[in-house]
Amino acid sequence: MQLQDKIFHLRKRSGLSQEALAEKIGVSRQAVSKWETGEAVPELSKLLLLARAFSVTTDYLLSEDESEPKPLEASPAEKTSDEKKKESFAWLIGAAIIALGAVIILEGILTFVLPKILSDFVFDAVLPINTIAAIVFGIGTLLVVVGIIVTVVIKKKKI
Repeated sequence: MQLQDKIFHLRKRSGLSQEALAEKIGVSRQAVSKWETGEAVPELSKLLLLARAFSVTTDYLLSEDESEPKPLEASPAEKTSDEKKKESFAWLIGAAIIALGAVIILEGILTFVLPKILSDFVFDAVLPINTIAAIVFGIGTLLVVVGIIVTVVIKKKKI
């Protein structure tokens, strides 16, 4: 099957008129008509747009292969709204974990520093403040690291 036949069959299969396809690609209806009759050949940039419009590869369009085209996977730019919502929600979870870790780190620092500042004024009790502060600080640091890992993994997997 030649390019002109493929354009015609793919357009019909997609349920598009010549006018609708022309509008989608950014050309005139007459250009689409000429492509389908073999009077003209689409420019490379238009060929890429045709492949995207029909969800086929440019290889399929240009080869004289008669087989049915393999469906293309959606590119990152063509994510569904559900995928975008999931990704946004996942990023929000990662950011929340990082924020929680930062607050706990601050609490650990205050647990360590505040008694030393106030010890002369408020109490002279000997408490394991250093140990408690170190544990709280460690938990906060761990949460920040986990939050960063979660956001990096989410970005790479593109949920």
